Amino acid sequence: MDIFSFPYRLVTATMAAILILGAGVAHADSNSNSLISLDLQNLKLSNPATQAVSQRATYDLNMAAQDTPIKSGDPFGEGSWTFQSYASTTVGDPDHGTITTAHFGFGYYFVDGLSINFEPLVGYVQANFEGFGGHGIVGGFDLLFRWHFWGIDQNETFSIYMDGGAGFELSDVDFPSDSHHDFRLLVGFGLTAKIPNTENLRLMAGARYIHISNANTSDINDGLDAAQLYLGAMLNF
Repeated sequence: MDIFSFPYRLVTATMAAILILGAGVAHADSNSNSLISLDLQNLKLSNPATQAVSQRATYDLNMAAQDTPIKSGDPFGEGSWTFQSYASTTVGDPDHGTITTAHFGFGYYFVDGLSINFEPLVGYVQANFEGFGGHGIVGGFDLLFRWHFWGIDQNETFSIYMDGGAGFELSDVDFPSDSHHDFRLLVGFGLTAKIPNTENLRLMAGARYIHISNANTSDINDGLDAAQLYLGAMLNF
């Protein structure tokens, strides 16, 4: 399947929607917050020298307040990070095979609820495409946007998110058709649930549509189109 056909347009449109909607939510939230304003000039000081020192201190403190980012109280607020690790497998395309992988990586929230994530992966592939069967090891990475659009305020027990992105992988067998190198497109939904008696640790689970192909860089470009199911944990910090 051509990477520039329907799956590519689907994932591209979805990623754009995540960014636009997430930025809109962040803009709405930012209107409800105000910078810390420190004003020492209102003090009734009779000494001119003391007043001059007070005015200088006011200026310095106000500048420091403007330069210091204010982190929100939710676990997915602007400026926060996550570490996530999860296992995944694919179902739904037995003609091309399956890929089962372990993922780990970091995410940075550049606006409230919306993060960019770098997630390396390593795992096992079973190739079933006619003439290219076999099994072997695979490694690669995904670059994903993840938007928590529900349950992110004040460390709620649950959150629901949408994520999507692209990646690259190398395997030691031809998978899913006649190439060892492939590009990855992913989009889907997931949820997190806070683990009881912990402050920042959450379970995460979800499902994605995944397309894997060589993007017409080999003689045959017959890609895998499947559902990716995953389960793991996420640490907020």
